[in-house]
Amino acid sequence: MTKEELVRFICQSAPPWNIVCKKYFIRLLRFIAQEEISIPSTKAVKEKAFKLYVELKSCIRDRLQSVDRVSITLDCWTSANRISFIGLTVHWIDTDWKLCECVLAIRQLEGSHTGECLSEIVLEVLAEFKLSEKLCAITTDNASNNTTMMAILERELRPVNARFTAKRHVLCIAHVINLVMQAGLKALNVIDDGPQSSFINEVDLTSLEDVMDIEEHEPPAISLGDVV
Repeated sequence: MTKEELVRFICQSAPPWNIVCKKYFIRLLRFIAQEEISIPSTKAVKEKAFKLYVELKSCIRDRLQSVDRVSITLDCWTSANRISFIGLTVHWIDTDWKLCECVLAIRQLEGSHTGECLSEIVLEVLAEFKLSEKLCAITTDNASNNTTMMAILERELRPVNARFTAKRHVLCIAHVINLVMQAGLKALNVIDDGPQSSFINEVDLTSLEDVMDIEEHEPPAISLGDVV
């Protein structure tokens, strides 16, 4: 096993960097190799990972230069240990009409997730990969900060990409459907309005009578516009 293969394994499976110092991990590698091999230190693995990242980033940037137009999707989330991130993925169609995609960046978010903060990161990533002039559309959920972000991007990109406007904001249909279903279940009083809102807690559909009883009720009027 080469150092690069070891680094690729760590990057893909995401164990702690110091796994290379663990006794039984070292024994496993030597058992697989069937010989006494040198295991790189944690510092060496980190340095190799960063070098590999730079090389791959350069390859992706070079490949995207032959693409005329791209779209991106982005989303924000908070990890279990309360660290916020934003991820950006680029999508394009190659010369063989094949839909391609690639993760461009995962950045830590500092402070509030405002539209100004998000637009700053998006503009920075676009500039790094020389995609400012190629951007066609952006897909996000329908949070209000994304609407603000789109307006800022339209203004900032106008000098180099007049075709991109805030109207090229595509809402994630999966997110919209989820909101519709959550609103519908809430209106039927089958979910809480609290942190456990994704769990049905008031209706037991264990019998045919339960199902038929629900079907006999007049469904509440739910407006899609009220949800999204």
